[in-house]
Amino acid sequence: MKDLSVVWTETVDILEVRFGLAAVQEIIGDLQTITFRKGFFYAAPSVNVFGNWIIPSLPEGAPYRSLQWYIDQSYDRARRSVIGSKLLELIVNEPWQKSNAHYDLFLLGQSLVPTAEYPSGQQVLALSMPGRATVISAVPLRQIQDDRLRLFTIRRVVGHQLGHLIGVPSPSRPETFLEPSGERHCPNVCVMRDSPELEKLVQMALEELRAHVMLCPACRQDLLDMMMDAYFGRN
Repeated sequence: MKDLSVVWTETVDILEVRFGLAAVQEIIGDLQTITFRKGFFYAAPSVNVFGNWIIPSLPEGAPYRSLQWYIDQSYDRARRSVIGSKLLELIVNEPWQKSNAHYDLFLLGQSLVPTAEYPSGQQVLALSMPGRATVISAVPLRQIQDDRLRLFTIRRVVGHQLGHLIGVPSPSRPETFLEPSGERHCPNVCVMRDSPELEKLVQMALEELRAHVMLCPACRQDLLDMMMDAYFGRN
């Protein structure tokens, strides 16, 4: 299975970063442990945490010199938002994707809209290109006044988008829901449930936290099956 790269802009708060990384560690780290114990040492993806990176050896303004370059190229100053379609295009066409295909998880501290034509005054929480990249904005969650709830909700959102990125839940499970957007969601107590409203999203994050659940057993098995298929397919 492809490796996972995790990056974030300087406008993402350090606690938002830590709780986001906690979701990645809980999902990927757990699966790394399971596959290692089964003797499949390279089945699970490696996680590369690059943060707000820069390549000092490249000249100022050079394409792909830094994470900030991606923001500069996709930011709409009139809307004060990152255009998600532009950012995703930059991510999937970067030279490192071509030389070593991987998953990208991108945390933003800026507002996010899908396209330049998106209704003015509105924003989205996340956008994904399954199998390639996902972009998550922390801005909509900053409406949550309670810091503890906000951070656990960020953790939940990162877990949810990571699932979509890798392909969980599996289309082969008949009880899952296929949304008009093309996204598939889980009916169980699980971060892969759909949560279109902020209040409902917070409620689900708390319910999953109290149940000590990130991925439900069915989604966890889906992910494990996909990793093993990819592992044996390469060999």
